[in-house]
Amino acid sequence: MIEIGRTRQNFFSVAKSRISEDEYKAIVDYIDEILDAIVNAGGRTFAPGQNIPSDWSGTPMQVVYDKACNLDFEASALWLGLVAMQVIIDRPEKWIATKTEFKGRDFEQMIYFISGD
Repeated sequence: MIEIGRTRQNFFSVAKSRISEDEYKAIVDYIDEILDAIVNAGGRTFAPGQNIPSDWSGTPMQVVYDKACNLDFEASALWLGLVAMQVIIDRPEKWIATKTEFKGRDFEQMIYFISGD
C-alpha cells in the first residue's frame, strides 16, 4: 500500500531505489519511444494511462510493478505518472499539462499537450 503523508519526491525516490539504474533508463527510454512515435505521427497529446500499454508483461515497465512498487497496482500507476512527467520535462518540445477524468476511470490523471508557442 502507498504510505499516506509521503511527499511525491520521497515516494519517487524510494521506489526508484528498488530498481537498478539500467532498469530505470530502460523505463525512460520506453516512454520516450512512445512519445517519439506520437510526435513523429503528428500527435500533440499524451496521457500516460492511455498511451502506455496497460499490459506491462515483458516490457521495461514490468519492474515498476514487480520491484519498484512491490506489486502495488495503485502505487505503480502513480509512480508511472511521475516518471512520465520527468520524461516530458526532459524532452525538447514545450509541453503543457492538465488533470482530467477519462470515461470509465474514477480518478483524475494527467494529460500533456504540445504547446503551440
